[in-house]
Amino acid sequence: MAVFEQGLERVCQKYKIDRRAIAGLATLDLKRKEPGLLALSLVHHWPLTYFTQAELALYTAPNPSDVVNAAVGLSSVCEAAALKAATQSMQETVMATLIVSKQIFRGSSDSGAVTIAIARHDSFTPFFNLNDNKRSQL
Repeated sequence: MAVFEQGLERVCQKYKIDRRAIAGLATLDLKRKEPGLLALSLVHHWPLTYFTQAELALYTAPNPSDVVNAAVGLSSVCEAAALKAATQSMQETVMATLIVSKQIFRGSSDSGAVTIAIARHDSFTPFFNLNDNKRSQL
C-alpha cells in the first residue's frame, strides 16, 4: 500500500487537493485483487468501483498509453476510470473534467508503481439573477 499512499500524497500536495474531497477510487475490473488498492480503500473508507473494459472504452482520455493498450486492450485505464467514476457520482447524468491527468509513481523496486488521475463531476447549481432575469451558474 505504501506506493499508493505516497503517490496520492504527492498528487494531493502538488494540486492542493484536500483528501476529504476524494469521493472514491476506481479502476479496471481486472484489478479486483490488487492488495494496495484494496487497503487504501479500506483505510480511508473510500468506495472502490470497478469498471469493465467495455465501460472504460467509451471514454476518450487525453493521455492514451500504448503500454496499457497492449496489456488490456484500452487506450486508458486510469484517466478513463476517473472520468467514468466522476460521471456516476451524482444520480443524474453529469459531465466530468479531468483535474489531474495521469501521474505515475514508482516505489522501491519491490513495491511496484501506481498511476493516479483525478476527475470531478461538472454539476452546477443554477440560480435566478433578479437583476437581469437570466439564469446563471454558481
